[in-house]
Amino acid sequence: MKYPSNRKIAKRKKKKESESTLYHYQSYEFEKTELILEIARAVIQVMITGILFFRSWVGCAILSPLILWILRKRKEKKRKKRRLELQIDFKEVILSMAASLHAGYSLEQTIPIALEDMRRLYPGEQRPIMNELNWMIRNLELNFSPEQLFSELGRRSGIEEIRSFSIILLTVKKQGGNLVRISKESAEHISQKIQVRMEIEQVIAGKKLEKDIMILMPYFILLYLQFTNSAYLNPLFHNIYGFCCMLACLIAIYIAEWWADRVVQIDV
Repeated sequence: MKYPSNRKIAKRKKKKESESTLYHYQSYEFEKTELILEIARAVIQVMITGILFFRSWVGCAILSPLILWILRKRKEKKRKKRRLELQIDFKEVILSMAASLHAGYSLEQTIPIALEDMRRLYPGEQRPIMNELNWMIRNLELNFSPEQLFSELGRRSGIEEIRSFSIILLTVKKQGGNLVRISKESAEHISQKIQVRMEIEQVIAGKKLEKDIMILMPYFILLYLQFTNSAYLNPLFHNIYGFCCMLACLIAIYIAEWWADRVVQIDV
């Protein structure tokens, strides 16, 4: 019986360690501590809503399914944030790689250089792209090619620019061509496209803030009235008609929030 050599075992171990650090950008899973904090935050939000709109713990219990909806929404928000960070940082990476290729470095050598550039750009931070570049460096030692690694990253992230970059690298390798010129032109084109997305995000950031303020306004109005003239709201509490009225208002608020999220969601 043939036993694997120490070198093969080391390679498998390195590969296993590298795969454990991979992110799947098309989904998001809370870490244990993060999950506890998010559940606590969702419970507090539901309790405040139940007390403001119904003045009853029964109202809080009725609204308890909202906790799952809030957690799902938070997951989606964090997923989009991490994916957007990867897009922004990828722009810097390909520009760094293009500059290194122009300086005479090989494609494999440009990846560690890009990692050092990202560390200088974000000192003390651990961005998603840094984990990915570390993973690429480890896999380069296992004789994986850069185009394979970028293709895998594009598959996991679902980001069109990364997939396009991997296809460009693969095409240049198979059919030949001036890698320095093609990489530089491709990097500039992809960088411009990502820059347009960033500008759109900046434009709609103000609208998102306005949306958040408008959604919070009914809460502030109720809080203000309950502290200044609580008798004015008494007919809306502890009776079936008032309960149905407040429930309808709350449903309208959540529908408005869902619709506003759809309006400000712009894909390029």
